[in-house]
Formats: sequence, structure tokens, C-alpha cells
Amino acid sequence: MMNQAILKTPKFNNLVFFDDFSAGVLDNTKWNVRVTGKQHNLEEQAYINTGETVYLFQDEDDSDSIESALALHPRYRPGYRTPNGDRFDFVSGKLDTFGNLNLLMALFQHG
Repeated sequence: MMNQAILKTPKFNNLVFFDDFSAGVLDNTKWNVRVTGKQHNLEEQAYINTGETVYLFQDEDDSDSIESALALHPRYRPGYRTPNGDRFDFVSGKLDTFGNLNLLMALFQHG
């Protein structure tokens, strides 16, 4: 849950995007799951779209509330080949909001 005190500070009083992942599924109107295509920045992992690397989880605490979170979970996969034939030893998930939400500057907070 977003800390409400952050929203009340003068610099961050206009909330334009919020996702607490409480829906139980990734909201594809906000998030794009990206897969490896053209390589940038000498990345050492392939990005794949699978529930093993991109998923939501919920944790019920003692206060009867449910906290949800997005997990991007890297995995060791020696010799994994992308559809274009590139080889990687690690796979992971990658998300962005391109085309759904474009911000020049934003504050992201966990917890």
C-alpha cells in the first residue's frame, strides 16, 4: 500500500499512476511484458513471458490485510536460446508502461 504521507508532500501531490497489484493478475492496460528481441546494454539474460519469471504474489499478514507485489524472478537456464538464436544462461522478466503511461519523472515506492 502506498504511503499516504508521500502523496501529501508538495512535490508529489498529483497521483497519476497507481498499481498495488491487488487484482491478482497483471493489468495489461498498464503493463507490457517484454521478451528478448534486439539486445541493448550487453544484457546477460533473456527476457521471457512466463509465470515462472513474472508473477504476482499475495501475503496475508496478521492484520487481516492482504499485501500484493509484483515479482520479477530471474532463473538460471544454461544455454537458453531465444527465438532469434541468441544464447543466454539466465532468463528473467521485463515490464514497461510504454504506450500505456508515459512519464517524464515519477516516484515509485515499495511498501
